[in-house]
Amino acid sequence: VYNGKPVKEIGEKAFYAASGYPLNSIAYRRGVISITIPSSITTIGKYAFSYFGGAGTKVTVEGNGLRTIGQYAFYNSGFSGINLPAGVTVIEKNAFALCGNLSDINIPPYVTKIGDRAFDSCGSVSGELVLPTTLTSLGQNVFEDCTSLTTVRWNCMLSSISYGTFRGCKALKNFHMSLPAEAALRSIEGYAFYYCSGITEFTVPSNVNSIGKYSFYNSGLKKVTYPSGAAVGTKAFPT
Repeated sequence: VYNGKPVKEIGEKAFYAASGYPLNSIAYRRGVISITIPSSITTIGKYAFSYFGGAGTKVTVEGNGLRTIGQYAFYNSGFSGINLPAGVTVIEKNAFALCGNLSDINIPPYVTKIGDRAFDSCGSVSGELVLPTTLTSLGQNVFEDCTSLTTVRWNCMLSSISYGTFRGCKALKNFHMSLPAEAALRSIEGYAFYYCSGITEFTVPSNVNSIGKYSFYNSGLKKVTYPSGAAVGTKAFPT
């Protein structure tokens, strides 16, 4: 509450803590134990918490009021955990990129958009990732180098797995698609599963007509099945 009115937005660079900024020595070097975002907040702005917090920092979002997490909102932050409430519908590009201590990603069940590299290089994220049916826009390289991620449940009805989506996810070994998701998929773009060395088998759904260059290159594939009529790009599979 500010001047008797509820605060609805955390503005651009509100708690930005990069080197040379006032909060750097307090928030980043000494560490903050917890951050609580009240239920009145609907938007977290660009760079709002970039470089903020340390390995012991937990972020708690109260209620379901939050709708949008802006570009670079938590970029390169040191915190280890955050709960994303069900109300979140938009996660903009690089929102959580380089959050190396983040141990879990819960994608909200009604999210519609996840921007480019939103979770790039979140190397401590492990366990299962679920992409919901409501997702209509997935950017490029969204989960690149999430090197501890083991399982993905692809329930979204997107027509393509975007460029570099799971590139470098070396621990990924279980990729499950729902039947409606399989029916909707038309293409796997370049580098989508590049260097996913944990994947040893993959069945490309029957409606897919394009498999991009290097999409499974340097993966652990030993067995792959794909439609005979699909266009296959340069070095799409291991040689």
